Amino acid sequence: MAPKDESPESRIAIRLKPRAKNNRISVTAGGAIEIAVTSPPVDDRANEQLATFLSDCLGIPKSSIAIVGGRHSRNKVVSVPGMTKEKIVQKIKAREGR
Repeated sequence: MAPKDESPESRIAIRLKPRAKNNRISVTAGGAIEIAVTSPPVDDRANEQLATFLSDCLGIPKSSIAIVGGRHSRNKVVSVPGMTKEKIVQKIKAREGR
């Protein structure tokens, strides 16, 4: 029997706001994660910028982040391997103050 992979993988819900003035990330009072990107939602550019910006915020490679739901919607489900949801929210909240 193969050993169990113990690395956590989180699927997080994100509300994406394309065509924003600047890139920003926040956690609302209700715990929802909102990301605003400057790219328009055309030709997958907003999704690409979402992955790039989120990877920068979390300090992980862009290739680790996968949009697993809502590819053509503002409401996304993103897979982040190697991090728990609590760790993701903690890193985002630390980034918000900058």
